[in-house]
Amino acid sequence: MKTPGSMLLAATLMGAAALAVVTPAAAADRISDAAYMSAARCAGLAEGAKLDTASVTKLLDAQRGGRDFYIQDKADEMRREAARSVQRAGEAGKQRLTAELGGSCKAFLGSGTTVANVAVAR
Repeated sequence: MKTPGSMLLAATLMGAAALAVVTPAAAADRISDAAYMSAARCAGLAEGAKLDTASVTKLLDAQRGGRDFYIQDKADEMRREAARSVQRAGEAGKQRLTAELGGSCKAFLGSGTTVANVAVAR
């Protein structure tokens, strides 16, 4: 004979098991806070270099919801600062920023963005 307590325990375990199946799929779609802030920096660099930012902006908009406000604010600050840094960069800085756009930012900017000949704020 099942007691109400054992039925509740069984229902709770079944619910937890169902949640465990759903959670990894949902978590896989969400990037980490660090990746979110990196994407924001790349968006700023691309803006400063006058490159297409559609794909990274779409990613940032989709990933913004549910983030701590501190992370959102920090990412916005990093985006603005990166755009300014392109405008203030010297020759060595331009080379470094171009390398960053073609390297770590490539995943966020999409395959259609060509950065090999970026003329950043000359």
